[in-house]
Amino acid sequence: KGQRRIFNFLQYGKTKAAILMASRGSGKSVGCSAAAAALICSRPCSVGLFGANLEKAIKLNRTIRHFIGNSVFSRWIDKKIDSKREFHLKFPDSWCCGNPSSETARGDHYDYGLVDEMSIIDNRIFKGVIYSTFRRRGIHWIGLSTPAGAKGVFWQYWNNSGPGKRHTRLMITIEDQDWLE
Repeated sequence: KGQRRIFNFLQYGKTKAAILMASRGSGKSVGCSAAAAALICSRPCSVGLFGANLEKAIKLNRTIRHFIGNSVFSRWIDKKIDSKREFHLKFPDSWCCGNPSSETARGDHYDYGLVDEMSIIDNRIFKGVIYSTFRRRGIHWIGLSTPAGAKGVFWQYWNNSGPGKRHTRLMITIEDQDWLE
């Protein structure tokens, strides 16, 4: 249920952003990675991954690549462009790139975005660097985290989301966590 909700938001969401809140160790990153892998295989697109640091971004990229590499779509992986941070699919001409949440994330622009551990990302970095890679193309992006108190960019977006707002709230409960089975 949870993974399906994430995938449906990415493909058909009426708002451009979703803020996903779930408890620690609940599989937020894995669920979003599975949804991103399904999306990458379904249409030509680019997905920007932002982790709290480069190591976390590489882990997200590896997880998505693992899902694709262990599926019928594995033959589409372009072996020429397959690194820790980035991989490409020959068909449907999609690519995925992991970035640290720092000043070095500038440059690329993505069709879809995944911001992991958003509550610990510095507001200045999110608004000045990461968000600019999204809004140029008007893409769909998901910010996921466990809250770190009533502060930071994750908290601001969570409080400015919901029915009739610019952002969608996705709260994943234990009953929604079908990807863990």
